[in-house]
Amino acid sequence: MPKHQQCRPPSVVTVLLLHAAMISFVVPDLLGSLPTFKRVFAEPISKSRDRSATPEEQQLGQERSKYATLI
Repeated sequence: MPKHQQCRPPSVVTVLLLHAAMISFVVPDLLGSLPTFKRVFAEPISKSRDRSATPEEQQLGQERSKYATLI
């Protein structure tokens, strides 16, 4: 298979948004609106995994990721 056609794993943000969509279907309004979910969870978690993330961004992302897994 040509390199440009190889399958790549979904991004963290994609997985988080899918997770949010499933939860919102079962329990509407638990996570708030999609923009709120992105701001509170997806963006900090994504930033924390960036090589240039500050220690504060890494910590916040880890905390939000941990909380998201408990939902």
